[in-house]
Amino acid sequence: MLGLTFAAPFALAALIGLPALWLLLRVTPPRPRRIDFPPLKLVADLVARRQTPARTPPWLLILRLLAAAALILAVSGPVWNPSGVGAGGGRKALLVMIDNGVSAAHDWRDRMRVATDAVEGAARDGRPVAVVGLADA
Repeated sequence: MLGLTFAAPFALAALIGLPALWLLLRVTPPRPRRIDFPPLKLVADLVARRQTPARTPPWLLILRLLAAAALILAVSGPVWNPSGVGAGGGRKALLVMIDNGVSAAHDWRDRMRVATDAVEGAARDGRPVAVVGLADA
């Protein structure tokens, strides 16, 4: 199994709206270019260099749809290996590295709770565990 889940899987339902966004972007033309009106004498010699397209260019449409899809996927909160310990399968060893320096004191209880849960989960699976402190001794 892949081990990829989403924190907010219902946000992926917004991917269904991408075709509607495609139609909206395709129907809505880009903004026309602004040309300052010169004196009437110069109007006769004025030649339009480039016409404003009636539709959004396909490359820009695809780029916008990809950006919208990436935003939807980011909002859905993808999580790799969501269950933490035990998802690797087999008897892989668990290495817990803890920052036990002074700067980690403000959330030490949270760190210890997470580390304890990881070690207990590995113990239930019968996997070897090693705990390493990262502060200089």
